[in-house]
Amino acid sequence: MEKKIFIMKIISGACIFCFVGMLVFYITLVNSTNKIIGEKDQKISTLTKQNKELDNKYNELYEQKNGNANEQLVLATKGVFSSIFNYDTKKDTITDRREKARKFTTEEALETIFPKEATSYNASVQTVSKLKGEPQIFYAPTNDKKQKVLIVVDNAITIAGSDPQEATFMYRAEFDPVKNQFVSLKNAGTLNE
Repeated sequence: MEKKIFIMKIISGACIFCFVGMLVFYITLVNSTNKIIGEKDQKISTLTKQNKELDNKYNELYEQKNGNANEQLVLATKGVFSSIFNYDTKKDTITDRREKARKFTTEEALETIFPKEATSYNASVQTVSKLKGEPQIFYAPTNDKKQKVLIVVDNAITIAGSDPQEATFMYRAEFDPVKNQFVSLKNAGTLNE
C-alpha cells in the first residue's frame, strides 16, 4: 500500500509539475503574444502618425504650388483686364494703359490687346469704362507648361455722358505660371445674356 501511495504521490507530483509547466508555458505564451501585439500596435501608431504628417505635408505643398499659381493668375488677370476696361479717355492714354498691362503679358500678348499703332490714337469723345466686379477665371488642371484660361468680364461704358451700356466679354488666354505672364490673349466675343 505504501508503494501505491508513493506511486500516487509521484503521479500527482508529476501532474502538478506538468500543470505548473503548462501554466508557465501558457503565461509565457500570453506575455509573448501581448508583447508582439504591443509592438504591432506601436508600429501601427507610428505609421499612422507618419501617414498624417505626409498627408499634411502633401496638402501644404499642393496648396503652395496651386495657391501661388492661382494667386499669380488672379493678380495678372486683374492687372491686364483693369488696363483694358478701367479707363477715362480724358485722363488715361492708350500708351498708359499699355504700360500698365506690360508687366502681366509677353510682348506678343500685349500687341494683341494694345497694338503699337493704336498708341497714337486720341479719343475725340470722352469715354468712361469700368469693370463691373472681378473678372471670372476658368481653367482646368494641366501638366502643360502653359495654363489655358477662359476669362469672362462684365463691363459698363459711358460715351459722352450717355447712360451706361453694359456688355460681357469672353477671352481665351494662355498663362505662363513660371513667368507669371499671359503669353496669349484673344477676345472670344461678347456674350448675350
